[in-house]
Amino acid sequence: MNRKRTLGALTALVSGAALWACASITNDVCDYPGACSADGSVLPGDGGADAISSCDPQKDVTCISEEKGFFVKSGSQGGDGTRAKPFAKIQEGIEAATAAKFRVYVCEGDYAETVSIKKTVGVYGGLTGCDATTWTPTVGRVSKVKAAAGYALDAAAGSIELTDLSFTAPDFAGQTETTEGTAGKS
Repeated sequence: MNRKRTLGALTALVSGAALWACASITNDVCDYPGACSADGSVLPGDGGADAISSCDPQKDVTCISEEKGFFVKSGSQGGDGTRAKPFAKIQEGIEAATAAKFRVYVCEGDYAETVSIKKTVGVYGGLTGCDATTWTPTVGRVSKVKAAAGYALDAAAGSIELTDLSFTAPDFAGQTETTEGTAGKS
């Protein structure tokens, strides 16, 4: 099976109820000589991060793993991104994300911040429990991002998956609009 790679950028700006998305291009990397091994996997040094391999915590709790991501809980102090010591802000989890640990698990709650994404990352909200051992996906729960000013979400690059999050930003008249659920996939 050939491996697909997403190249391009997702630009998502949530201001009021506006969400813009553009420039998603899919190429078959394995069509290039020497790019893939016999089993279709991409060889090291191929030039970039792979597209997100989707893993929905609502359907498979094994997706929630310290080996694959960082944890965020509103109000945490001095966190290192583990279950026991989560980051306080979603942005901290996104900034810590790497090619090997590209998921950010977010406990339900309110997050007063602007989220800016400029890399491949999956952000999964609405988790409950949120203690040293248990972070549980719960249907109908969301993590709420509320920006004080400007955009609530600025997504400009990479392959991005956002699940069970809501983004609220002030509109031009000082009112607020909310976008809930799965904000976008690229």
